[in-house]
This record gives sequence, structure tokens and C-alpha cells, in this order.
Amino acid sequence: MKITFRKIVELIVFGNIWISLGAAALTLNTFLIMEWTINLGLILLVFFATILSYSFQRIIRHRSGSATNSVRHQWVYKQIKLLFVLILISSCLSGYLFFTLFSFYELIYFSPLIVVALFYAVKLSNKSLRDIPFLKIILIATCWAAVTVLIPAHINQELSGYGTWAIFSLNFIYIFALVIPFDIRDLHFDEPEKKTIPQLIGLKAAKYTGVLLLVICGLLSCALFKEAVYLIPVYFISIVLMLQVNNKRKELFYAFGIDGLILLFPFSTWIIKSYI
Repeated sequence: MKITFRKIVELIVFGNIWISLGAAALTLNTFLIMEWTINLGLILLVFFATILSYSFQRIIRHRSGSATNSVRHQWVYKQIKLLFVLILISSCLSGYLFFTLFSFYELIYFSPLIVVALFYAVKLSNKSLRDIPFLKIILIATCWAAVTVLIPAHINQELSGYGTWAIFSLNFIYIFALVIPFDIRDLHFDEPEKKTIPQLIGLKAAKYTGVLLLVICGLLSCALFKEAVYLIPVYFISIVLMLQVNNKRKELFYAFGIDGLILLFPFSTWIIKSYI
């Protein structure tokens, strides 16, 4: 089989490596802003656990027949064995890294995140967590903020710190805003019962809701604590890209472009902190 640049991009994006790099980057950004010693083991754990979670959910949706006929899901159909390999590798590495960093009893702290990862796409009584009206976007934003902020804070014993909850709030709002374009993408595929934001208020209003949330993130960055000012360039670029969103954009615009915005966080923080 001939390996082309497009095939490599599809593997990185549709194989959930790109979004997992974003999760690792957002975790790294927490360490940079809070000026904690960077824990490479935790960042790798977040990376492999994200691959595991997203790949597992893709396969469950594929097996349940709830997947759409998008480019991504066509890729999943053709590369299902590869996804199983990624799940096996990421499971082993995630398990090793977790028990290197945490005790068995600390699983209790992380059990809500594990439950969401398991049952987000798995249907119980003909309904998964993602199918419950209004819940999907809140679950995604909460889990991302918890993984990228609260777990690093737990390791550094800073769970009650002001800065921890300031960054948690910013990450929650940002990820909430970033999910909206994907709901716009899926506007013609999602069942009406899901009651996503574009279904409730329409495509244009949903897009400008995302823009408003990003503006709020920028303003809160300035108001909550000075270190978060480093993130303003990311919010600005995110707003520009958010304004380009519509339901006719190709899959890679969302999976590569929108998800790729998350990777900008640690670079923005590092570069600006280096020169201020």
C-alpha cells in the first residue's frame, strides 16, 4: 500500500493522535502557567489515555451503527484493526503510567472520569451519555478541564488554590466553545432529541455563541490572574477560525483545524512568558 501525505494526516487526525496531542498540550499549559515542575509522566498519561478513550468511543459508535457516513467514519470502517491496535498499546501504556504516578486507591478520585469515558458512547437502555439532551457538551468540557487542570493540581497538592480553579474555569469555557463547531458540523446527523446548541438556536446563533464564549475567555484571562494573559493570542486565533465555521466545511477543517487550536496553548504561554 502506497503511503501518501494524506494517509499520514488521516492516521494522525482520525486515529485520535492529533486530539490527544491537544490534551497533552493543554495539560502542559497548566504546568507552565502555574509554574509547577513539568511532570512528563502525567503528560504522557493524558496523551495515551485520550487515544484510548476516543478510539474506544469511535469503535463503539461504529459497532452500534450510530456513526455517520463522514470521511472520518469511512476511515474508521477501513482501519478498524488499526484502531484496535492503538487501543491495546494505549491501554498498556496508560495503565503503566497511571500506577507509576498514582496508587490503586487514587482510582476513586478518577472514577467519574473513567465512568464518562466508558459510557459516553456505550448505550444503556438504548441511550448513551452523549444522547442525553444538553449533557454532551457539558460532559466534554468538564472532563477536559478536570484532566488538564485538576489532575496536575492533585499531583502538586494545589487543588484548593485560586489559580487552579481560575484555569479550570477558562479551560471549561474554552472547550465548551470549541465543541459548538462540531455540533454545527453534525447538525444534519444528530437526532433532534439531542438538543444541541445549533439545534436549539440555529447555526448562525450557535456560531456567535461560540465567539462570545471565546471573548469571555479572553476577558476572564485578564481579570482572573495576570499569567492567563499569555492565552489571549490563542483566543484571538480561535475567534477568527470560529467565524469560518459552517456545516459545509470538510471534516479535516474541524478535526485538524479546530482541534489543532488547543495545541497553541503551551506555545503561546512559553513564547510570551519568555519575552515579557
